[in-house]
Amino acid sequence: MKLLRQLPGMMSDLLHEETRTEVLQLWPTLLFLLEVFSADKTGKDVQPEGNVMLDTLVRIGSRGKGYGKERMTLYIHILCHHAPQKHKEQMCLGKFCSQALEKKMTFSSIFSISDRTNGTLRQIL
Repeated sequence: MKLLRQLPGMMSDLLHEETRTEVLQLWPTLLFLLEVFSADKTGKDVQPEGNVMLDTLVRIGSRGKGYGKERMTLYIHILCHHAPQKHKEQMCLGKFCSQALEKKMTFSSIFSISDRTNGTLRQIL
């Protein structure tokens, strides 16, 4: 999230002048959506923000180089439409994130010993 906060300011001069303002507005919206999806447990309705992001991308696509319809991936559609719906239904998308599982697996691997003689893995805990 730190990168999402800092990157737009660093990139400002690299963006096309005709789309710079709108592109820079996408970053805080993306940050807001990701923060809500990961931490909010009230099922806050963020569909309006998702719609704004999608509309902005479509508007930029009609005139900005590199933002055409062919760049509109399923991931953007999911982020802007399906994720807000599921967040509202499930009261939080954070519980579906795999990061906790990855951390658990990493932590447990610290406490594993590999026996090189027969290739078996024994758990200490």
